[in-house]
Amino acid sequence: MMGGDSGTALYNWIQRERPELWRRLVFLTGARGMEGATRFLGGTKSAVLDKPVNVDVLRRTLAEICGK
Repeated sequence: MMGGDSGTALYNWIQRERPELWRRLVFLTGARGMEGATRFLGGTKSAVLDKPVNVDVLRRTLAEICGK
C-alpha cells in the first residue's frame, strides 16, 4: 500500500495535472481481490501488473510503454 495517499488519488492527479503521462503509468498491485481496487484498475487506461511481478512481463510492459 502507498503511504499517505492512494493509487487512485495519484492516477486522478496525473490525469488532471499531467495528462500526457497517464499512458506511462504502470500499477503494481497485490490487491486485485479487493472490490474497490478491482473496479478502479478495470477502469484505468494504464497497465496493471500483479504482485509478485514476473520480470519478463515487467520488461515487456516497460518496453511497450517506452515504445521500444
